[in-house]
Amino acid sequence: MKRAPPRWHPLVAFGLVLVAGLVAHSAGFTQRADQALRAFFPVGVRDLLAPWEAFGFTLLALCGWFGRTGWRKTLVLAACGLAAFGLAALFARRGDYLPVGGFILVLAFSGLARLAYDLLYGAWRTESTRSGVRGRLCVMVFDMKGFVQRTGTLPPEQSIGLLNDCFSAVTAAVHHRGGTASRLLGAGAVALFGAPEALDCPEKSALEAAQDILEALKEIDARLEPAIGLHAGEVAFGQVGGRRRQDYTALGPVVPLAAELQAIAAELGEPVVCSAAVADAVGRAGGLRETGSRTLGGERLTLFTWTPPLLAADAEMKPA
Repeated sequence: MKRAPPRWHPLVAFGLVLVAGLVAHSAGFTQRADQALRAFFPVGVRDLLAPWEAFGFTLLALCGWFGRTGWRKTLVLAACGLAAFGLAALFARRGDYLPVGGFILVLAFSGLARLAYDLLYGAWRTESTRSGVRGRLCVMVFDMKGFVQRTGTLPPEQSIGLLNDCFSAVTAAVHHRGGTASRLLGAGAVALFGAPEALDCPEKSALEAAQDILEALKEIDARLEPAIGLHAGEVAFGQVGGRRRQDYTALGPVVPLAAELQAIAAELGEPVVCSAAVADAVGRAGGLRETGSRTLGGERLTLFTWTPPLLAADAEMKPA
């Protein structure tokens, strides 16, 4: 599967940004930016930094390249630019000029360059996944035991409202941990970890998302009985759909096996059941409990049950 670019790809791109910045500085763009900014300050302020010091200060702004583009990064870059301007205004009151014009220019340039890189890579990855790729993912199958029967006794608007609250919690938890909610079915969902966003350990992210889901659903309604199945392995993965709607999906034995693990979780009354493929990826740590093995889909799997530590602690605090 085409995953995130190797670490040297963004470094090469950053090298190009660095070269472009040096060329712009040699051409005098940063110096002209400082001259333009001087017009906002009192006449006669003296340069606080030597040219080589000003150049080093401006180079710091290239740090705007690092980190994926998002609203948080945008806020951080904007805050850095405003802080630099405020600092320059403070020094100007003392009769010194801090050359922040070039710093702000390079900061904006490096942030926009990273935005362009992320957009181009995102477009390439989207196009590549439409043709189908293969790689290792962790698949989560989620459902709520007895939910359909319970909602049969509720007014329809209350049933739909509760389901929307549950799905909002599920999708928020999945996305927060870097996963993708690929399908919503009845009172259940399928989520993928490891694509389209590459993760260092998809299994760990899936377990963390499972804990987030269980905690959120407990706050929504303590009577809900969620059951989650997790399995990891090689799948065919890609973007599917028509012109009006497209989605990501995964195909292969891993998906139905994850569904069977979810059914076993509901059968055992456990919040999470995962395979050894998931448990081994996290060193079987965090309270995972081996519960024997079963033959599922013609494959012998060692099963692990898991109650997230925070939920287990809550259960121990309840009076018997």
